[in-house]
Amino acid sequence: MRSALALFLLASLAFARAGNLEHAYALTLQGDRVWVGGEAGGKPFVAVLGTGRWQGEVPGAVRFLGTQLLAGVFEKDAALAYLDPKGRPRQTFRFGGPLEEVAKAAFPVGGRVLLVGDAEGRFFGQNHGGRDLFWAWVEGGRIQKSATWGTSDDDVLTHAVRAPDGGFYLAGYQMTNEDCIRVSERGFVLRLDPEGRPAWIWRFGFEASSRPTALLAEQEGVWIAGNTDGPLFGAHAGGDDIFLLFLDRSGRAQQRTQWGSPRTDLATRLLRTPNGRYLLGESAGGLFGAPAGFHPFLARIGETGRPLLGRYLNAPPQSHPADAHAAEGSVWVLLNTPKGFRVLRQVLPLK
Repeated sequence: MRSALALFLLASLAFARAGNLEHAYALTLQGDRVWVGGEAGGKPFVAVLGTGRWQGEVPGAVRFLGTQLLAGVFEKDAALAYLDPKGRPRQTFRFGGPLEEVAKAAFPVGGRVLLVGDAEGRFFGQNHGGRDLFWAWVEGGRIQKSATWGTSDDDVLTHAVRAPDGGFYLAGYQMTNEDCIRVSERGFVLRLDPEGRPAWIWRFGFEASSRPTALLAEQEGVWIAGNTDGPLFGAHAGGDDIFLLFLDRSGRAQQRTQWGSPRTDLATRLLRTPNGRYLLGESAGGLFGAPAGFHPFLARIGETGRPLLGRYLNAPPQSHPADAHAAEGSVWVLLNTPKGFRVLRQVLPLK
């Protein structure tokens, strides 16, 4: 359990500068290059390791990076951009009305792109109250059709993935004001078919607050990881616990569990590798034997959703994981630190 990590610092892609604090949200690999997106000084940027960097001139942020695609928000409009090999936008499109729209993922399907996010107002369709989820088919820079889903409260999209059968899973939470003092978060998972039509929704978090933060789509269904502050799927260890939930393709729950330390533990990303499923997260409670204070970790997850083993990353103090990408026997991890962001590479399997 305590063998040395096969972990090394790949690169320090950027550091905070006075008046230009950087925060990274998205990481992906394209060929032999690592791409990172986020915001610096309130403006969007894309950094490509060993190649260069692009920074926009308008307020905004890059929330998602795909294969030659960017999704985010520019001046409170949902943004979609096609990128050149150096990470600079070739074509940029913005969609929105007088309120705020934020794109959080983009999936190319043939000659179209499915853009997903959350928004205020009615630009993408009916407003159900507060903030709603949206998804829109974009072709030739124009929206061909779009739809929304939401409750009478604010609904926030946290993660979206494409399913092996061509459909999509969207996860997020509803912010419910329970007693004019406390706001409770109720999680949901929305399944879309390959054409973007809603197939089912699974809602949870009525027993305790729940915020899903990560999805992992597989042939049989989808794994969901997130955080809860109470006995959602088991005994509450203290602080925020990590939960894992598995829904089959029909939306039936097959596995439900939660675990954690006496203090706060957070889930960031779920990854599938040839060595199994892994969860990237952080713990303030010595979950895997570390001293007090937040530490990012990588844990191998068993078939019931519980950790088989875990390792803390050899990261700078006050590092918080933002995103991760699994490729060729490694997990590449994006961290935010007080001095900017870092990219680490963890060789698998953990031992």
